[in-house]
Amino acid sequence: MNKDFINKKEDILILLDFDGTIMETAKFNCECYNIVLNEYNKEISYNDFLQTINDSHLDIFFKEKLGLKEEEIIEIRNKKYELMYTHINNTDSIKFIPGMEDFIDFIDKNNISHCVVTNTALKPINLYRKHFPILNKLKNWITREDYNLPKPNPECYKLAIERYGKGMENIYKKTIGFEDSWVGYNALKGTVDEINIIYTEERVNYDKFLKEKVNLISDYKLYENI
Repeated sequence: MNKDFINKKEDILILLDFDGTIMETAKFNCECYNIVLNEYNKEISYNDFLQTINDSHLDIFFKEKLGLKEEEIIEIRNKKYELMYTHINNTDSIKFIPGMEDFIDFIDKNNISHCVVTNTALKPINLYRKHFPILNKLKNWITREDYNLPKPNPECYKLAIERYGKGMENIYKKTIGFEDSWVGYNALKGTVDEINIIYTEERVNYDKFLKEKVNLISDYKLYENI
């Protein structure tokens, strides 16, 4: 994506994933899970955590690699959610993707149609919004409770387009998606007009993305001086 679209900002819809796309939250979530997993004499490495959340779902890793039962996984997830409320005050591992705060201001000041579309549940999202108030400038959110099938199913993005993607005379706007994971990419693929993939220093699945029709970007600094 380049600055040319700014002249037609009323004709676009920006769709943003949250974890890894707006904020770096993987280390924080991995820390929380490991504190809880320690009670079960289990552990997940940060590399395994990153690869799993990019490719599939943590429940699969917990079952197949850690040998946890379904009821244990539910219990662990609930304990992890509760722990987030206190651990967020004891960590410095949550950060905005570089340039994101300026991008949020750009979206807000120009009244650009947008929606954050995440596999994360509403309670953790509200926790992040409380601790990082600039997130509240992003007005439209679709969280895990709003749809049936998680990414890589495109249901969540199709819902966002239906809610926020219609312009004048009900003509659909150009849709520009931002993701960081392989599952997120597959949810966007065939659903939006343009896909931008955020990659961090770990470059998870970077070689796979090089073979796809996507824009690979490491930050949002394009918007710093707009």
